[in-house]
Amino acid sequence: PEHAGDFKPQDVGLLLDLGQELMNYRYRSYELSKRILSAVIDWKPAETSLDPADTTKIAEWREKARLQLAALLIHYLNQPKEGLRVLGQVAANQLNKKDQRWKIIYEGDARLALGEIESARKIYLSVTEPLKKQSANTMIRRMAKLDMVRFYLDQKEYDEAERLLSEIEWEAPVERISPDTGLLRIQLHRARQEFATALALCNNLLKAPSTDTSESLLFFQLAELYNDLNQRDQAE
Repeated sequence: PEHAGDFKPQDVGLLLDLGQELMNYRYRSYELSKRILSAVIDWKPAETSLDPADTTKIAEWREKARLQLAALLIHYLNQPKEGLRVLGQVAANQLNKKDQRWKIIYEGDARLALGEIESARKIYLSVTEPLKKQSANTMIRRMAKLDMVRFYLDQKEYDEAERLLSEIEWEAPVERISPDTGLLRIQLHRARQEFATALALCNNLLKAPSTDTSESLLFFQLAELYNDLNQRDQAE
């Protein structure tokens, strides 16, 4: 990253891909990811003039890097305030429609992490189809997907579990504040030994209203996480 200025324009996209990949649970190189994404944001060409096509691509990559840096800060580095600040710098008009939606969802995630439950809920609902407009088939499919996530977790098929959870949360972002979905995601993070991420999510969900049963399950996961982290005093 220190030599990012030496890269050609077409290489900046590769840097962006690398920065995103390093967030994957297989690597968990969060600080290196942060440095690389920051380098993409700060990249300036050695030459004074660029091809118009390169200029457009670099503008897109820069905003995508800001979006991913915000996600990294919010989800993995426990810095939701800084994540919100970075999100505020993202030029949404330079993002594609999918990433524009992610920008809204990440703001909800940051508000949730800060304990601003109602603010998070409103943000998620702004990009979730109202319940009264959802068909019975849509709700049945969602329940079936949750059952499949449980199956994949039991089979240790973590990539498939992640894929389905992401589908559920993408189709209905308000599920990110749901104990049913959240408990499965906590189990997934624990299975992949992403204990800090699981702990943060568990604490966030405990701030949100839930049933007595859901709350008991969340407290059980919280105690298990403290055991995972060898913090048995907290577990008790």
